[in-house]
Amino acid sequence: MTIQKKILTAIVFIVLVSDAIASAETRTVEIETTSSSIKIGEPLLMNICCHHQKPQISDITGKRKLSIRIERLYLRAKAGKKETEYILMPIRLADYEEQGLTYSGTIQVFYDDTEGLVFKEPGTYCIYVATGSENAISNTLVINVLPASDLEEKALSILSEPNDFLFLLAGLCEKKEKANKVSKLERIGEECGETILAKWSAARLGIEYFRDFQKKHPSIEKFKAGLENDGIKEPLYQKACEYLTTGAQLPDEFPIREEVLWNLCSIEHIRGNFDKTISLLDELSTKYPKGIYGQKASESKAQLLKEPKKQVLLLLR
Repeated sequence: MTIQKKILTAIVFIVLVSDAIASAETRTVEIETTSSSIKIGEPLLMNICCHHQKPQISDITGKRKLSIRIERLYLRAKAGKKETEYILMPIRLADYEEQGLTYSGTIQVFYDDTEGLVFKEPGTYCIYVATGSENAISNTLVINVLPASDLEEKALSILSEPNDFLFLLAGLCEKKEKANKVSKLERIGEECGETILAKWSAARLGIEYFRDFQKKHPSIEKFKAGLENDGIKEPLYQKACEYLTTGAQLPDEFPIREEVLWNLCSIEHIRGNFDKTISLLDELSTKYPKGIYGQKASESKAQLLKEPKKQVLLLLR
């Protein structure tokens, strides 16, 4: 190899290393939780915050990114001498400071497709997260995991298959399996009292029933008119009302709760409860200002107040 080639190779190597170092330095990660103690059968609700040295700019618009998506997010949990790595679901983080430097959001640490429940044994866990190719490592949290209650153990026994957890978490399953998954979550709601898993199951059921209701009745206004004039009964609507109401009892930081409240806005609109609809929209915009539905809430409220007699909620479609 000639001296020129050696020099060129060295320059390329230095550039690649510099780029790797710069990539690692552009993002730092911080995690926190409002509670350092949970029971087996409860998710750990954890806020993740990514800090960047330079504003994150969209390649398409050339403007500051309103949100970023982290595809590869790993959790490492150490109990005693054993450390286990879990793959967390992809998460979209919002730009809370509106400068393109700091993005944050809430993630629920609960289940891994390979390892099962993240916290399956009582004890003290030291946890931290890592974000894929950026090689960003977070701070460490100490989490105390307590034994499950009898009702929580029963709920976990009903979720007997890995796909049951996937349906609870994201509403995903094969079409032919959906009736079975729904039945299991209904059992949890009926048999497992006021546990988090019971309310979480209700939230998922409410969203699923409301989606089925919307497919069957694409025009909320027509259904509302039929309900008022003919007193029609729709099981999908009734079940959506019941389960969404229960799901709304979840803690505010629970990610699924935002969508539950958004669907409840439509439910209250159908019922003709104008004040309750406005109250729910206010709660959405206040508690979830950077969320998908929280951002829609202010516009929907303005539309409602502009035409209170018609109460047309096109944005709830």
